[in-house]
Amino acid sequence: MIAEALFEIFGCRKVLIVTTDRVESFDGSRWTSSWATSLDLTPAATSAPSMTLEVTPNGERRIVLDREKPLDEEELVQFEMLESWATRAMLHASLASRARKVSSDPRIQVTRSFGVEMLRRLAAGESLDGIAAMIADLLESSIWIHFREEEGFVLRGVACFSEPERALRDYLRSQPSMPRDGLPGLTLQLRKSVAYLDLRAGHLSQFARTREEAALLRDLPSCSVVSVPVWKAEDVCAVIIAIRVRPGTLDDSDVILLEGIADRLGVALAADERGRERENALAAAEQAFRREQDARLRYESIFAAITDGIVIAADDGTVRDLNERALELLGLDSTHETLGLQLGQILRLENSAGEKIDPCDTLTGPLSRGENPGTFWGRALLPSDSYRDVSIVAGPMRGQGDRPGVVIVIRDIGEILDLHRRKDEFLSIVSHELRTPLTSIKGYTQLLRSVPDLSEDERDKYLDSALSEINRMVTMIAELLDLSKIERSGVQVRKAPIEWKPFLEQRAATFRLLNDREIEVTAQEGVIIAVDATRIQQAIDNLLSNAVRYSDPDSPISIEVTEDDSWITTSIIDRGIGIPREEMKRLFERFQRGALGTQRNYGGLGLGLYISKAIVVAHDGRIDIESEEGKGSRFTIRLPRLIH
Repeated sequence: MIAEALFEIFGCRKVLIVTTDRVESFDGSRWTSSWATSLDLTPAATSAPSMTLEVTPNGERRIVLDREKPLDEEELVQFEMLESWATRAMLHASLASRARKVSSDPRIQVTRSFGVEMLRRLAAGESLDGIAAMIADLLESSIWIHFREEEGFVLRGVACFSEPERALRDYLRSQPSMPRDGLPGLTLQLRKSVAYLDLRAGHLSQFARTREEAALLRDLPSCSVVSVPVWKAEDVCAVIIAIRVRPGTLDDSDVILLEGIADRLGVALAADERGRERENALAAAEQAFRREQDARLRYESIFAAITDGIVIAADDGTVRDLNERALELLGLDSTHETLGLQLGQILRLENSAGEKIDPCDTLTGPLSRGENPGTFWGRALLPSDSYRDVSIVAGPMRGQGDRPGVVIVIRDIGEILDLHRRKDEFLSIVSHELRTPLTSIKGYTQLLRSVPDLSEDERDKYLDSALSEINRMVTMIAELLDLSKIERSGVQVRKAPIEWKPFLEQRAATFRLLNDREIEVTAQEGVIIAVDATRIQQAIDNLLSNAVRYSDPDSPISIEVTEDDSWITTSIIDRGIGIPREEMKRLFERFQRGALGTQRNYGGLGLGLYISKAIVVAHDGRIDIESEEGKGSRFTIRLPRLIH
């Protein structure tokens, strides 16, 4: 009725009523019908300008006017009025028809649980073949679910039954279609359902992209085909295609049912995507939290392991953090009590002249003025009223915000200053110790040269004195060479078994002869020990030399040997001047000479005990000392017993 009215009002050559699978044509006297093709669905298919009228909410039917000339302005207004009336009339009829069909279809009740089941399967990561099988059981049709991706449509879910359909399935899975290709592409372009309810065998080949696909489509028998879009976030994300092979055919109720299923699949996909987004967001948040925790742990580990004191302060001088080493260097009790204090409260500084130094002016001030980092070299006063020699450097701490802060590094330079002091002292000692024998040698040689008539005894006496001074210089130079070797590569020893008592008696006899001293050896016969004889002789000689040097000529010297299951213990005992208690803990350090020895001008470089300890340690042994000032000393060497 609407078509006939439009034909009369607008003087059309034809009025076309187009559906998804057929085109019906009215030429004023009769109706003709033909199969629809993709060209029939566009206005360009007519030979003259035309206008399309959507008459149902899903656009399943439309009217195309075929005229000799376009509508003029008055005709266009008239057409729009008729269009509005026709749309309302046919929409009402379509909705009423659909409502009757939905209420009478028992399958609608089944689809109400599809959404939950689809979401469950999607969340579980199951294949969409399972969802396709659910739909296929309900519609008694093969189901093809094509997902829209960047490269085109990909077959993600399929439930098919015949051999030609399985061959088509394998091909489509290996050859994704472009976004506008095939039946999925047509559905995407139209953005609505497409139904071919009565297709002859092979007719689907018109949607083929390749000859191979056309051959596979021609193998399909006569069938009904419905393609519906799946909407998600106002866009088509997938297409569901149902194919039912004759004798059965799909009808309007199947189209309505499949559209409802597509709606539920779209909702399930959107819900699954939101769930995955939440999971990803939670995973990202957890990962960020772990990275932050790891960074914090690394920071704390590095902070605690650094051997220098670290203080972090705001640029206004407020202490934000500090490590344990800083607490130790500054004599502070705990981090908790220190945080929030000002730098001036924990860093009480004075320079070499004893002047008080403000840490903020010296350390953080230059940074705030954009100058080079502040430095300090002097003393840090401790709460115990003592002090510690320190060097301090400050640098900017980069971070977010306008006030990132300052990093202050505190280093204990007491050992460095002591090393400098000892180096200067060593140079002084070496120069003195070498100058003294050289002066003596020079005096003796000048005397021998200037007094030619000296007696033979006097000449031998002066030559022996010069030779003694030369030997003294050789000993000092040998000690310096030993020190260099020990510092570079340690003491290298080559052990061999020797009988210990005869070895010690030989060394005692040598020192008796050279120094005219009483030296007694107490040891059991037959004690065998594995040592480097040359190196261990050097250590024993150093201890005997000290015993002779730091005791009265008339006092005896003893060498005592004891043994147990594991150790051979050898003690060298003198009754000399002894060693002050405060010096004993540093006695085996380089260039260390006892204060009493220095005061009484016993000489030496202070290397003998250092070298002796290195030799004993290289033999897997240890050396200890017991001493009392004014009563003498006992040096004890413990060496491993030789196990047969």
